[in-house]
Amino acid sequence: MTAQHTLKHRVNMLSLFERFVKGLSERIRYTAMSVADVLRVLAAMPEFSAFVPLQETVKHLSADGEFRVAWRSAVEKQCRAWALSEEETKLFLDFADVLGTTDILGEVQHCEYYSRRVRECLEERKQEARARGGLYMALGLCGSSAAALLLL
Repeated sequence: MTAQHTLKHRVNMLSLFERFVKGLSERIRYTAMSVADVLRVLAAMPEFSAFVPLQETVKHLSADGEFRVAWRSAVEKQCRAWALSEEETKLFLDFADVLGTTDILGEVQHCEYYSRRVRECLEERKQEARARGGLYMALGLCGSSAAALLLL
């Protein structure tokens, strides 16, 4: 996978994570379901079928609904596969540390806080993708021009 594709993939995964956090927050706020139950509902939605950490977490949820160990394991494995930065990986891992330990208002505030953090990180990556996208195109153009000159 090229560097440009890797960066675009990271942007897509951060965008999916942001939607996941928002969906989690809304369902906790309006349904008062447990975090584990909300995770199961979100995992069943087509929108999150490609969000591997969620799918793996739900698959390995324990009977008591403890999801932190399953989340950490899934995220660590997937973040390496996605080539996420250390900052992005930490964002994914830290998200579950407090989740499920407070009342509904605390859960919603936690989700809103992480939604803002993910959005900030996502905007940085989008800017990086735009800046690097031009660079990669220029490098490709220069490389193909050089190859054409060599053939002449």
